[in-house]
Amino acid sequence: MTRKLFVVMPFGVRTSVQGNSTSSIDFDAVYSHLIRPSALDAGWEVTRIDEVVQPGPIADAYLKEIYFADLVLADVSIANANVFYELGLRHAISTGGTLLVALTGTQLPFDISHLRVIFYQFGDERELQPAKRLLTQALLEYDPVGAPSVNPIRRFLEGLGAATSPSLSDAAFEQELHGRISRARNVDQTIAIWQWAQNLSPLPALALLSLADRLGDYEAWHTSVEVLRAALAARPKDFEIHRALGWHLRHLGSDFDQEATASLERAIELNPGDPESIGMLAGILKRRGDHEGAANLYRLGVKFSPDSLYMRVNEAAMTILTQPNDFAAGVKLYRRLYEGLSANPHRESDAWTELVLGEAAFALGEIEVAKQHFVRAATLPHSPKDLRSAADQLEILSKAGFMRTDGNQLSTFIRGLASPEQAVATTARSSLRSPKTPVIIHLSDIHFGTREVNGKRAAMHRFFDGEYEKNLSWHIASEFVSGRKHFELDPERLLLVVSGDLTYTAERNEFQQVHDFLTEVCSTLKIEKSQVFLVPGNHDVHWASAQIDLSYRFDNYLSFLLNFYGPELFRTRYPKITWDFHVNSPRPRPGEILAFYRQSGLTVVGLNSCVYETSQDHYGFVGGRQMDIASDLIEEVGTTERDLRIAVMHHHLHPFPEPMTRSSESQVWMDVSTIRDAGLVERRLERLGFDMVLHGHKHKPQLRETLVRDRSEPKAGAARLIVCGAGSTGVNAKELEHNYSNHYEVIEVLRQPRVRGTDFLSIEWRELSLIPGSEWLTSERWIVLG
Repeated sequence: MTRKLFVVMPFGVRTSVQGNSTSSIDFDAVYSHLIRPSALDAGWEVTRIDEVVQPGPIADAYLKEIYFADLVLADVSIANANVFYELGLRHAISTGGTLLVALTGTQLPFDISHLRVIFYQFGDERELQPAKRLLTQALLEYDPVGAPSVNPIRRFLEGLGAATSPSLSDAAFEQELHGRISRARNVDQTIAIWQWAQNLSPLPALALLSLADRLGDYEAWHTSVEVLRAALAARPKDFEIHRALGWHLRHLGSDFDQEATASLERAIELNPGDPESIGMLAGILKRRGDHEGAANLYRLGVKFSPDSLYMRVNEAAMTILTQPNDFAAGVKLYRRLYEGLSANPHRESDAWTELVLGEAAFALGEIEVAKQHFVRAATLPHSPKDLRSAADQLEILSKAGFMRTDGNQLSTFIRGLASPEQAVATTARSSLRSPKTPVIIHLSDIHFGTREVNGKRAAMHRFFDGEYEKNLSWHIASEFVSGRKHFELDPERLLLVVSGDLTYTAERNEFQQVHDFLTEVCSTLKIEKSQVFLVPGNHDVHWASAQIDLSYRFDNYLSFLLNFYGPELFRTRYPKITWDFHVNSPRPRPGEILAFYRQSGLTVVGLNSCVYETSQDHYGFVGGRQMDIASDLIEEVGTTERDLRIAVMHHHLHPFPEPMTRSSESQVWMDVSTIRDAGLVERRLERLGFDMVLHGHKHKPQLRETLVRDRSEPKAGAARLIVCGAGSTGVNAKELEHNYSNHYEVIEVLRQPRVRGTDFLSIEWRELSLIPGSEWLTSERWIVLG
């Protein structure tokens, strides 16, 4: 992208007074013979205000140029009020650089005497040559980040705290950047954010990803690509940035296809099987007219992500495009897609689903129905580029001869709905972090063990070592340490958390399988057992022992913990358990089976949510006594407000967003497995300054943020509690709810301590489909603000 130079200088012939002598300067000649040719030789686009053609007030025109120019050059040879006024404006409103030129012998005012000046001799063109060489070289070498020009006003404001700089306060800068992105309401405001930020360093890469997304909403593709290239320089191994760069490059036209393809291929290399990257790469091939290549990629996407509406709708479209003489097969896929979505009474209405329904209705010849879906999509939170993408799809189908007239008319109708001004703010993201912030591998509901089914023992755990299967420890190794690993993490940063249901029936032989698994994983990841954090789930309670004596039900679980951690680490991890493990000795109370971990500014408390779990009662409960113990432990070790505090439990605090059904009139119509005292526990955790809750139990993932507000209001500015539910990492297909995949998540702390309005966590969901031969894929990744 060509850099822009804006020149502020007097016009015409003016008189210069140097001491006792006066001379005339033809500033138009200086511009024509010195400044303009120097800029063009250096590859810059150069403009003077008299060359700007723009409707509206002249002040708006020059202010816009002063703000948006990559560099402002001012000729200060004479005391011209307009020039000095505009130079002052540049310093006050822009982070961009300035460069001065002046006639040799000019006496500079004190306030700008420390700035760089290139002096020139005015006369014929030959006398201007030395200055021309210097100016051309200065423009060629100009680096606003590596060697920024001096801006005395900004330097003063930064020192005063009235302006932010990432080099002085990265948190304050992130907060301001997020705020600007969220407040931007049109393309000029959004581009202005980049003009402000691009000259500063270091920039938060993932916030730039969000900024590029907003620029894409306004089709400012050249600027968005520039932003993404800057983001990629900061995070060269981030698959999401590579994917976004490929997506934005493809909008610049066929000249950028090769670079777009390379970016998307790199994204797939970093996150193999990523449906979005596969779909985007297929989109490039589709627009090139390589329908067979695109169709193969979309079919691959359906294999990796069979529930993806994006993949399925494009598979249908490509079936039409690759079979131009017989559209029936493609229409059949569209019909199956439409009927499947329409038949679900509990389907959530979102813009993307409505767009898919609209395209399918069009393919079925239901044009008015299609319009209704597209209108509905436009009324829901959406990105204008989603609507434009739907219009593009119909145009491609039309060009292939499929419903040509209806397709073109409907495409025009959709584009009328895709007003860029409807763009909604996206979550601002950044990447600044402390290099030793923790990374949590969150597993749950592994379910080693069996149960009786039709008189036979059936395995509840999915993974086994066999001809076509690998055990779970192999899968973990493939994710973190193998040649095809997805994550590249320092073992010192890792904390492996398993939020319950390690077994299925809590028998000793099942706990032995857990012991062997965790030992293998520790060896594979090169972590200590102290970096493994466990809590019990309802399946880790031995119901048969509870029928003999209620206090015996945790015996097998506690014996496993002692065996795995060893006596010394066990007593440190479970400071309130004093049981000597003798048969006739008093067992700990359920609320005393509380795990505690503190290291490097991280405090983790493992709560036993199975306080009342027996063969008869199956619900979560934590209890006030256990919360008191947690509070006392935090106070005893002297944690600070700068610590990150995480609570781990098995059962979920909140009901999942799902429909409820009942099999009989007497059945309770609600999720009875949530923690019964969830509201009290949630409020207590917030008052104790916890940042996160990790849980399992539900066999499907969730992410939510919450803050209880009532008469016992927390202190002003209290942060939301981030609740992360892991699905089941290891249970077999029959135990997965609603055919969800196996799941685990990696939570990377991006900033420590937590700062409001800046990036706090990166949460990546990894899922393994039930289809044989599937691989772990990233289904979602979020950046959560502090």
